[in-house]
Amino acid sequence: MSTSRSVRNLMGPADPAAGVTPGTEAAERGLERILRDAPVPALRRAPARAAFRSRPAVAALAVAAVVSGAVAVWPGATPVAFAATPPPLAYHLAAEDSRRGAAAELEEIARRVETLPESPGGERSHLRWRQWALWTRTDSGGSFSKVVPEEFDLVRSPEGARLRRFLLDDGPGSATEQTADATLQGPVPVTADGLRAWLRSRTPGIDGPLGASQAVHDLVTQRVLSPRQRAALLRLLADLPEVAVTGEVVDRAGRPGVAFSADSAAGGLPTRYTFIVDPVSGQLLGQEETLTESAGKLNVPVPSVIEYDAYLVSQDTP
Repeated sequence: MSTSRSVRNLMGPADPAAGVTPGTEAAERGLERILRDAPVPALRRAPARAAFRSRPAVAALAVAAVVSGAVAVWPGATPVAFAATPPPLAYHLAAEDSRRGAAAELEEIARRVETLPESPGGERSHLRWRQWALWTRTDSGGSFSKVVPEEFDLVRSPEGARLRRFLLDDGPGSATEQTADATLQGPVPVTADGLRAWLRSRTPGIDGPLGASQAVHDLVTQRVLSPRQRAALLRLLADLPEVAVTGEVVDRAGRPGVAFSADSAAGGLPTRYTFIVDPVSGQLLGQEETLTESAGKLNVPVPSVIEYDAYLVSQDTP
């Protein structure tokens, strides 16, 4: 089975480039040969996050990847082709939600969530998430970009924590395991102010959209949150500057949610940071980062989704 067909079968509906027409059979064979034989270049991800974000170098001379729907780009080729990025999600914003605003909407969800019964907990916790990110290499020949879809599975127990990771491009056979050291220590606070101060010790920029995005990702990929802790997280998001209701949405895992967004250029390019919330449970379903005005040296059109996370499992187990 060709690499491209194998990956499309693995990715299924979560394929970030679903619907992109693949190249010819000859192009696929050529790409597979390049990816197999080429020297490993240095790739730069834009932007980067901290926790559980170590990535191996990806062997690719020409950044292309029919496997994920990207367009082949060889050094010196003209015109320059864009790397494929996921289509934007479809947001549906009701007029009353727009008038009421994000702070009121998030507070309403938080009040409902904090009354939910606490789970009995357990000695083990299970977290699983999928992420897609754009990597870019820039040299004298230009900028070349590649998409890197990954899945992570983290199990914590009294014996320790094991993180299983595999590249969706390469399938379960690429899985690796490592000991997962927690970067967030102590109990998670149950108030917005307490949570903000606790996260600030690791992410000083917590008060802005970029820092909040990084800190929230670290939190939900390390801890299973109780209803009160989820409510605190929602109130923290409500305090972001100029946060707005983006609208109702079906996320990339097929789940309904409500999206909230805030814009910032703190990462170097004007970017919209979107948080998708389950309005019933208060769980964070996912995050999205979208370039809104300029791509800089990144080899993508504008607007473009340059990263997303889908949080699939978050539970305590006996």
